[in-house]
Amino acid sequence: MDAQIRGQVLQSYISHGVVEDFFDQTCPLSALRRALSNSQDQGRLPSVLIIVSHVSAPCFKSQEEEVDMNQFFTPYLVIAIGVVLSVPPMALAQSFPPVVTQKIQVAQKQVKTIGLEEYRKVVASPGDALIVDVREPHEYAAGHVPGAINIPRGLVEFQIWKHVGFPATPEMDRPLYLQCQSGNRASLAAQSLAELGFTHTTAVVMSLEEWQKAGNPLAK
Repeated sequence: MDAQIRGQVLQSYISHGVVEDFFDQTCPLSALRRALSNSQDQGRLPSVLIIVSHVSAPCFKSQEEEVDMNQFFTPYLVIAIGVVLSVPPMALAQSFPPVVTQKIQVAQKQVKTIGLEEYRKVVASPGDALIVDVREPHEYAAGHVPGAINIPRGLVEFQIWKHVGFPATPEMDRPLYLQCQSGNRASLAAQSLAELGFTHTTAVVMSLEEWQKAGNPLAK
């Protein structure tokens, strides 16, 4: 059975919610369960399975070929776990076509972008800048950068005004820093506000996980 067909078979098992039943019958899954102990990594289980499907043909043993599954499969399982867990979850969970990535790249060319180190300085001394977390409310509530207000990406064009002096005298030149989980939503939000006439919009392109891992605080 070639790699493409094995991948399709595994995807079928995944979509029908019988991944564990399948592996309990054919391959040792206990090591995988232990390694993927938190919910975030369990979300990457399909990626582990697809990679394994490309390197572990013995999982689909025929009547003519009997092998010791524990001895043969486990090394591939360990390799697959290592490869998948070394990649950020968002890279594996990308669920949009290339045209969306192109749109984000265009947005980042049209607005100013900064990374973690520059953002750290802004957060430490914002001055009159407005820091806007454009993630969803539940994401914001779970932990956000100190001093950031929450306006979801889908509402930023409508709700930004009350923070910049509208309807009296809107501060269209006020520095606005847009931040999300990775920089994608922030880039689109910064572009949208720039199109509305705001002259100092900046997208923070960084991983919020890296922000926390670097020892920077998160407020709740």
